[in-house]
Amino acid sequence: MSSNKSKVSIIAINYNSTAYTMDFIASIDKYHGKEVEIIIVDNASEVSPKEEILTKFPDVVVLECETNLGFAGGNNLGYRHASGDFIFFANNDTLFTAGLLDGLMQVFQDYPGVGLVCPKIKFFEPYGLIQYAGSTPLNPWTARNSTYGAKEKDLGQYDKTYETAFPHGAAMMVPRAVIEKAGMMPEDYFLYYEELDWGAMLKRAGYKLIYNGKVEIIHRESSSIGKSNPFKTYYMNRNRILFVKRNFPKIHQLFFSLYFGLLAFPKGLLVFALKGEWEHCKALWSAVRWHFKSPLSRAVKYESV
Repeated sequence: MSSNKSKVSIIAINYNSTAYTMDFIASIDKYHGKEVEIIIVDNASEVSPKEEILTKFPDVVVLECETNLGFAGGNNLGYRHASGDFIFFANNDTLFTAGLLDGLMQVFQDYPGVGLVCPKIKFFEPYGLIQYAGSTPLNPWTARNSTYGAKEKDLGQYDKTYETAFPHGAAMMVPRAVIEKAGMMPEDYFLYYEELDWGAMLKRAGYKLIYNGKVEIIHRESSSIGKSNPFKTYYMNRNRILFVKRNFPKIHQLFFSLYFGLLAFPKGLLVFALKGEWEHCKALWSAVRWHFKSPLSRAVKYESV
């Protein structure tokens, strides 16, 4: 970290994936050594990673949770123990590359009003393909959006710096001062969509979200919970609806309800049924039912950007 001496705290969550966490820490150590603070939050794994981590990396802070706090809850716990001026939230299945932190921190110096910066995110396998190079806004009727560069070969076409509609939760740098003003990640989601909601919170507080494609991080996507399972189906759909309730105006909520109820929901059930994936059917149904039964869902109020 040659260009900026402000202390960086790196926070990552471990959940039954100690091997990935060890690789993650080793990649940080390769480029930064003791220049940064590393905080690993263990979200109630079956086997605690603390002894293994501290044996090899004694300067790492390991926080052990008695229960799984989810993505936002775990990261917020890590933030409460962090001492850095800049907080870098990263998935434990990512790998650092040269110049990553300096490149992200430079954006805050070069662009006024920035609240969050994400790097280019590339897949670990197949190597060289882009996962994230910024994103478009959500469609106000369907709550769908697109990710720039998704599954494209990296030919330098996204080696730029520009504003993005939403961050990617696998790698986000935020100044402490921004979090103190805008608030920590919303914990209502448990998993998925919380970084989108947090991005909306930061924008409501007057900050810009920036993508910096001049630096990159490598991501072993969904290594801890699998690429497709009923758990993911449940939270992706439950939280998509929750995000709409929290962030869309009433007229768009109405049209989304029609779109989801008449098209997306029955189509999803049909696709899973045709594949014989009955657990996914139950997960999708449970995701919708949660919004009729949960006091949390009924208490949600729309906040405009």
